Amino acid sequence: RVACSQRGKIRARGCRLMLTCGSRVKARYLASSGGPVGTKWFPAIITKCNRDGTFDLTYDDGDKEQCVIPKFIKNLETPSSAAPPAAAPPQTSSELSAYELERDANIRENKAALSRLGLEEAAAACTTKKEAKPRGKKRAAPEARGPVRTSRRLSGEVPEEVFVADEEGRRVELGGDEELIASMQAAQQEATREKRKEAWEAAREAARRRAEAEPGAVEKGAEEPSADEWNSLDTPLFHLNTFMEAKAGVNRAFGLFLHGGVATPGFRPLDDETARQVQEAWPLNADFKEPLREKMIEQHGRNYESGARQRAIWLTACRPGAYILCRHNSKGCPHTPAALKDASGRYLGGVYALGRVEHFPAPQSEADRQLTDFASDERLEGLGMSRYYLHAVAKVKFFALGYLDDLKPETAGYINKVCQPTLNQVLEGKQKPGKPPEAEKHRRCREDLWRTAKWPIEPELFAEGAAAPPSLVD
Repeated sequence: RVACSQRGKIRARGCRLMLTCGSRVKARYLASSGGPVGTKWFPAIITKCNRDGTFDLTYDDGDKEQCVIPKFIKNLETPSSAAPPAAAPPQTSSELSAYELERDANIRENKAALSRLGLEEAAAACTTKKEAKPRGKKRAAPEARGPVRTSRRLSGEVPEEVFVADEEGRRVELGGDEELIASMQAAQQEATREKRKEAWEAAREAARRRAEAEPGAVEKGAEEPSADEWNSLDTPLFHLNTFMEAKAGVNRAFGLFLHGGVATPGFRPLDDETARQVQEAWPLNADFKEPLREKMIEQHGRNYESGARQRAIWLTACRPGAYILCRHNSKGCPHTPAALKDASGRYLGGVYALGRVEHFPAPQSEADRQLTDFASDERLEGLGMSRYYLHAVAKVKFFALGYLDDLKPETAGYINKVCQPTLNQVLEGKQKPGKPPEAEKHRRCREDLWRTAKWPIEPELFAEGAAAPPSLVD
């Protein structure tokens, strides 16, 4: 601690001489403000003694420093050479505080009591410093050892120049050796394809076993159209979102549609009068598109323009022979069919299914209602769906399934942009006014969808409660 008097004299701890204004000292320049590391001692003179126990210094080279801590100051004056400091005049009782007066009185009483008891010598003996014990020998420094961990750098090998260049969420972008990155990605893709192939073949084997055990319980998969039929832009291709909520990561009806062999956009029902008129004119052709759209806008208001347009497209353009595309790309969806997972329950990746319309009855007719009888109320409740939206249903033969990440970027981007609307007629190859023809682009996308959809669809794989294939579980 540092004791401070009213006359500007301070005794630093460990110093036998008082540090006063004008004392010659050595000090560590800037150690008080920045720490002692890298600082040096320089001669200086104390120019001021501060009340907080610090000092202001002026160095011999002209630099000045304020509030220097006493531990960074050395007194240059030795006890023998330094003149004894002038004794401070005794303080009068009027200059002392009440606490100091009480303390002095207690000291005098204690000394008087020790004198009466003859303990003055004993008290002095108690203050004698103990002799310092001899210090032990220094321990030998440990022998230097080589690094325990090994690396390519320490072994002299050339490091692999691959690193994470960017990372955002689950997306990781690698940088470095392009050939090495390409080979790593190719190996990963090949391993993923093999795992998917194994899982899908095991699922088909499980379905065949079930068909043998329960004859007639499994419907035969759809016959594939020819490549020329599929690639023809004369036949419309519809994209349905299968009651998907993209933000919530939920796809309710993908398994339901593939199991039941049905497809519907899930619009509101038509009012009774409009439904009667549609049934009387069924099947509708393109001439009904605009009148039907206007009738639905009149019923639901101008806020329903987008829904009315999509609904009119479905009722006037969908026909037997048209193609259906459904997607499932919801990793954490609780309604994901077991056929899209491996034995451990891990999602194998986003998929799309291709199907062909076999029959399209008039909406809200008896034949329309019969197409949804396969779905029990309990199953719809478990999927969080309402039968209210199951109408205008087409009977579909789903024939092939492919993985979205196997598609070319052009194709994936084209079908991704129609994810949010309930329905879109895509890849029809028609030229829009004021825009360049896109027939070639549409044809390339259709060819890519056909090429990548390698897995035949068997409806039983998507039945309610279907478990993971036994061969994978075992």
